[in-house]
Amino acid sequence: FISIIRDGRAVASSLLQVNWWNKHILYWNGKTPEETVADGCSDLEIAARNWLEEMRSMQDGLHAVPKSQRLEIRYEELLADPRRELTRALSFIGIDPERFSHYWDVVKELELRTRPEGWRTRWTEFEISSVERIQGSMLTELDYKPSKP
Repeated sequence: FISIIRDGRAVASSLLQVNWWNKHILYWNGKTPEETVADGCSDLEIAARNWLEEMRSMQDGLHAVPKSQRLEIRYEELLADPRRELTRALSFIGIDPERFSHYWDVVKELELRTRPEGWRTRWTEFEISSVERIQGSMLTELDYKPSKP
């Protein structure tokens, strides 16, 4: 099992920008984000909680998998060094990373790279603290630093 972990604040920010977000059913409450907002929750808090619930579910499921059969990749590290992280993933599943040289050409064409985290400039201090209040313990557990020490 390969799990890709991403900073929950970035995930929440991203969810609020995709067109399908408001209409899909949240497995953890059986409603859409749109319906949950109508119940009085903010869309940002719903997106923040969604990441938290997904991380909890993933961790619960992975506890049943032997450590030798799990690989964790950080999204941020994947973007920073795609070749290194994809080499780790391919080696983990038993594929020689150099077997298909054209694969690396395709990866290079994707132009994967880190970008500034939009939530840091787009959100107010109140919004950041609201999200970190919801995600805080999981962010800490996963070694993501709070926006302010």
